[in-house]
Amino acid sequence: TSIATGKRPFNHGIHGFSEPDPRGGVRPITNLSRSTRAIWNIMTLLGLRSNVIGWWPSHPAEPILGAMVSDHFHKAVAAHGEPWPMRPGTVHPARIVENLKELRVHPQDLDPGLIMLFLPKLAEIDQEKDRRVTQMAKVIGECTTMCNAAEALMHFEPWTLTCVYLDAIDHFSHGFMNYNPPRLDWVEEKDYELYHEVVRSGYIYHDILLGDRKSVV
Repeated sequence: TSIATGKRPFNHGIHGFSEPDPRGGVRPITNLSRSTRAIWNIMTLLGLRSNVIGWWPSHPAEPILGAMVSDHFHKAVAAHGEPWPMRPGTVHPARIVENLKELRVHPQDLDPGLIMLFLPKLAEIDQEKDRRVTQMAKVIGECTTMCNAAEALMHFEPWTLTCVYLDAIDHFSHGFMNYNPPRLDWVEEKDYELYHEVVRSGYIYHDILLGDRKSVV
């Protein structure tokens, strides 16, 4: 938010991961706590179109001149094979909702060959007991979903500014940096053997998804 507004938290109003819930208690942070304009609001006032994809936090999507895909868009909130509803307020404008909905990737739809780029010894992991494969697949699916949305909007929508936030490297590092080489004494050797490629592969996959689009963004 500081990047998007040019202001510090005590001026823009976003102070962390949660905010007061008007119904009582707290809730995950939304952009409703932001108290100043972001660059895409200024662009709208100037009559210029923006694409904003996955910015944190950007839910609910704002009625800007252009398109906004909130940071709730890529969350798989349904079990595999069941209806996967899109949360209200996830995408603006409404005319692009149906097209973008089809670009979402459920973690359980990922090709096992892709998973094995991160986990060459995938077959040795007991996934009934070890949920780290599920955790990693979730990150891959979410990152792929956001890149799909970004590519579609950059290709089909007119724009002057496109802002894309990809959180995959952050999540890969939080979940698997303990296993990144070199192995530390307190890391079990078996865990290291299974998971030491994840962070490095995350960077590689990030670059593959962006490809030549990095120069455009």
